[in-house]
Amino acid sequence: MVMKENRIKLVITFFIFMFFFSCTVSKSSSRENGDYDNIIHNAIYDFKMNNKKLLKRDSVFHLILFKEEYKENEFVKIIIIGSNKQFLYNKYKDPNENKFPSGYLDSDNILFFWYDDNKQIDSLTINTFKKYNLLVDDENGKIKFLDNDKIDDRKKGVLYFFCKGNIKKFEKSISNESSKYPKRLKCE
Repeated sequence: MVMKENRIKLVITFFIFMFFFSCTVSKSSSRENGDYDNIIHNAIYDFKMNNKKLLKRDSVFHLILFKEEYKENEFVKIIIIGSNKQFLYNKYKDPNENKFPSGYLDSDNILFFWYDDNKQIDSLTINTFKKYNLLVDDENGKIKFLDNDKIDDRKKGVLYFFCKGNIKKFEKSISNESSKYPKRLKCE
């Protein structure tokens, strides 16, 4: 009987240790600097760690970063939502003449993509987007647009607000609605 109690105590101690260890790893994996690359990294990291239900529904996620709209504010807004959007691609054009996102992270068979003015589209970007069937040949300019911009209003995503001064400080909500300002976040 004593041996069984010791085993139970040992298992409980192990789980408590693992809980605190995983919290430490989680906080140390996020970044503090408020540049957009780090904000994107933190949003994706949090999304992957805390949204298993949404990750089961989709393997491709569109990350929408609101830079201009919040330039004067002390926070940055990001939305991450599952996507089935496809993009026209002309293999005869310079890759950067194609109009599709250049920013992406392909991790664990999950793709996050976003528009990034500072990144060029290269062959790795093209191959990654092809891997997820996101590119449609424009038949040398014959196809002018794709009719796949429809948004399912019922689809839920994660809305993030990050403080620019300390991006470890953020607010998030899972919803199919977007709000313009955070509800509880104080970025002083």
